[in-house]
Amino acid sequence: AIKMDVEGAELKVLAGAEESLRKWRPALLIEVNPVALARHDASAVMLGERL
Repeated sequence: AIKMDVEGAELKVLAGAEESLRKWRPALLIEVNPVALARHDASAVMLGERL
């Protein structure tokens, strides 16, 4: 399992880990803060679409 608390940079982390995530398919626990996501030009909807 992977726990992510990266203050809005979730999409960047997922992009960087894409190969490992596809290979190992770990469970993900992601803390989502809409305000922090917006600071990174992202949203919870974008995060959901990425997953």
